[in-house]
Amino acid sequence: MALIEWSDEYSVGIEKFDTQHKEIISRVNKLHAAVTAGKGNETVADLLNYLLAHTHSHFFAEEMAMARFRVPGQEDHKTEHKKLRSEVMKYAADVGAGRAAISDETLMFLKSWLIEHIQESDKTYTPHLKDKTF
Repeated sequence: MALIEWSDEYSVGIEKFDTQHKEIISRVNKLHAAVTAGKGNETVADLLNYLLAHTHSHFFAEEMAMARFRVPGQEDHKTEHKKLRSEVMKYAADVGAGRAAISDETLMFLKSWLIEHIQESDKTYTPHLKDKTF
């Protein structure tokens, strides 16, 4: 069973970003499946890094669109992105080095952060970006 099931309530109404959000959810679900199956730290660290790479690309796309169209609150949004990236990068390094293991608590943190970020932060840019081309 997937940790996160995509729901239309997560949609920000911008196809590009919804597609990216769906991919991030898919990657979180792959991480969850690996942890549930008892995969080793190396596999889990690889999946975390894979998740990070896509997340970084997505965050960059959002931040560039927000800057281009001068969306209010973009600096706070960027700070949220930076904080998550930093936390996950540190965690991936710790997992890869055998200093940590992914727990249910960690997976729930990722799930909660992602869903809350989409619904509370990302949806604030929708009115400013919905009809724009980028």
